[in-house]
Amino acid sequence: MTITNIYRPRMGDIAMTNGSRGILPTATVSPARLRMCQPTQRPTYRTGEWIVTPWGRCRVTGRFGQRHQDLLDAFLWNAEKTRQIEDGGIEILVDPAKVRKTISDARHSLSGLQKLIRELREVTLEIETPRLMIMGGLMDHMVKSPITRPDPMNKGERHLWRVRIGLALAELLRNDLPLYYDPTPITRLQTGISQAIVRHILSHSSQPNGGWDLDNLIRSVCGELDSTMIRHRRRELRIDAAGMEAIGIFIDGERIVRRGSKPCSTRPIKAEKTQNRAAPARWRAAPARQNPQTCSTRPRLQDPSGSLQLDDKHPAEGSASPPSPSAPTPPGCSSGGEKGNRSGAGAEPCTISFPAANVDIAEHVHGDRWIGIAAIAFRGLVEFLESSDPDPFEPFSRRGIVDA
Repeated sequence: MTITNIYRPRMGDIAMTNGSRGILPTATVSPARLRMCQPTQRPTYRTGEWIVTPWGRCRVTGRFGQRHQDLLDAFLWNAEKTRQIEDGGIEILVDPAKVRKTISDARHSLSGLQKLIRELREVTLEIETPRLMIMGGLMDHMVKSPITRPDPMNKGERHLWRVRIGLALAELLRNDLPLYYDPTPITRLQTGISQAIVRHILSHSSQPNGGWDLDNLIRSVCGELDSTMIRHRRRELRIDAAGMEAIGIFIDGERIVRRGSKPCSTRPIKAEKTQNRAAPARWRAAPARQNPQTCSTRPRLQDPSGSLQLDDKHPAEGSASPPSPSAPTPPGCSSGGEKGNRSGAGAEPCTISFPAANVDIAEHVHGDRWIGIAAIAFRGLVEFLESSDPDPFEPFSRRGIVDA
């Protein structure tokens, strides 16, 4: 028996979607609303008592808890190929390694998965709603597939699984409202009551004003409980508060609210397309804006000798008088011709020079070449006077300063 990638759907068959994350729905709305699954990770054996809810009634014979529902969701979510069986069932091809990874970070051993599968095969389900009347099982069998994948553990090959879904679950997938979501965050929750409440909330497309009442929501998934049992369930819920917030469900005092985007959909989840486009300019410039020393709207002066220094007392950029590039003071040059002679006859004038590249930059900053030259010359003059410590009352003509 071989499994084709996608079968040709007939009237009433499940529509297959290429390019989606799950080719089958992860779950449907009726199991969560009818309390088909016990709200615990350690379920007891049920003998087929009717469970009546506002959406219909159901009865389950066997052991069926939240861990069993995790396994069913993992099978449907990780289905790689599927085909319709003549008797109405559905057969899927799954990778056991992905299933183990989906349910609790691969903490389930192979023997643990086999135990859950055996208990699922023994479950008999009967559902009666205004739209559905179903009696059957959830899972028929699991066999080893001839299809293999590389096994990184022993450098060999590992076989995939062929899982036959029972008629009851197949009818739910065909005729009930489907839900597509990633079951991994739900399987990470520590308590069964948290998983049951999350699944119940995901089965609703909208929420009441202000959210759900906490105690009423506990009764919706557990049935009628006394005050002591409700108090225990509330304590278990708060253990998983962080995990529920990761799904988008928050405990707000006496209410439970769903915020943000809905974590599930009634349509297949399409794979996200990678966008090969550059990041916006405002994102690329963000690191430069955080460090004012690395970003400037004015050109940087070329100063290989390191003689140009930033003056902190100068007005900041964008003020009424913008900073002007400074010119270096020639080493060993004083106001007089002789070293140490500030004034006197025969003193040789000192010429202030500056790089030509700074003139171009100053012209760009000030908008005019001569204004830029004057700014550089004035800046150099100020630095020269400060370094030579001249007499402020001495005339300029006696200092031997020549305009550059």
